[in-house]
Amino acid sequence: MSAAILVIGATGTTGKELVKLLAKNGHKTRVKCSW
Repeated sequence: MSAAILVIGATGTTGKELVKLLAKNGHKTRVKCSW
């Protein structure tokens, strides 16, 4: 997950939005996004 967050963070503001979505739906998408 940390590596994915770093990659997303590098994308900029869009990455921050994705991080927020992951934070909200992290519990549900944890299985799908098991990195």
